[in-house]
Amino acid sequence: MKQLLFLFISLLFIGCSQEVPPVKQYRLSVEIPEVPVKSSICKDRSLKILSPSATYEYTTNKFYYVQGLEEATYTQSNWARIPVNDIYYLILNNIRKSAIFNTVENYTSIVKGDLNLEIEIQNFKQYFSKNADESYVIVNITLTLINKKHFKVISQQNFYKKVPTPSADAKGGVEAFNKALKELIPEMIDWLDGSCQ
Repeated sequence: MKQLLFLFISLLFIGCSQEVPPVKQYRLSVEIPEVPVKSSICKDRSLKILSPSATYEYTTNKFYYVQGLEEATYTQSNWARIPVNDIYYLILNNIRKSAIFNTVENYTSIVKGDLNLEIEIQNFKQYFSKNADESYVIVNITLTLINKKHFKVISQQNFYKKVPTPSADAKGGVEAFNKALKELIPEMIDWLDGSCQ
């Protein structure tokens, strides 16, 4: 009986002593060059950017990928911050930087704003080939500009990018996501500038 107890305790300690590799955490890091503003129509208006709409997988720090019909998460890589929040603040900060509007407020502000901007994140995943030796990312975001006074849609635009990854792994996916957002955010600002009425 003592030998059995000793064996059990030994196995317990051996199982607990195995090292688990650390999880790598990635973040979105995008530097957007200043986008020239063509219109000054909205310089006296305020914009409130509403809380983004997204499905569950974009509201966690899990890093999702798709291969064929299977969707899964990386086991040794995840997002340092929730992607939907990072995307929201990248859009918010770059719209503020563009100076299209007098003020740009986030969804927690008590300011109502003359115009509201809705953000819907429809896709933000990495996709692998059948044999997993190549991958690409898709970023698909729809923006809707709304006149707050009349509750009417002024304009709506879908922004879509498919970008190949430099490597078929999580790090390559993050680099491709950053590239896609670096291209899409100036397009969003240009659309906002042209939609302002």
